[in-house]
Amino acid sequence: MSMVQINWKPNATELRKFGAAMIVGFGIIGSIFLWRQHSAVAIGCYTFGGVTGAIGLTGAKIALPIYWAWMSIAFVMGNIVSRVLLAMVYYGVLTPIGLFRRGLGRDPLLLKRPEGDSYWIDTDETKNAESYEKQF
Repeated sequence: MSMVQINWKPNATELRKFGAAMIVGFGIIGSIFLWRQHSAVAIGCYTFGGVTGAIGLTGAKIALPIYWAWMSIAFVMGNIVSRVLLAMVYYGVLTPIGLFRRGLGRDPLLLKRPEGDSYWIDTDETKNAESYEKQF
């Protein structure tokens, strides 16, 4: 089950928002390509964004196939990118920190077998019952 829900039956207001987002988004992407001196790609971005944005701004049902196609592509791309980013954070940040701490001999979870026959850990005295009322 996915946490992202795509509205497959958008109303006219949502289609207008989609059209505005297409114009702004592809305008920015086209400007980046123009700045990087790829004028043919920039013109393609401006054209695609302008045409699809203009169709979306009408809020008419003719914009639905474009909306559906774009949302399908965006959903797949979002799933792939989120998993790649999570893997990069896990293997690039958390794993080296864990290996470093293990190399230093740290054992915060007390996973090493203690001396003796039992895993039981003696604790300090319990507090009075009133201290449990306001824990934070």
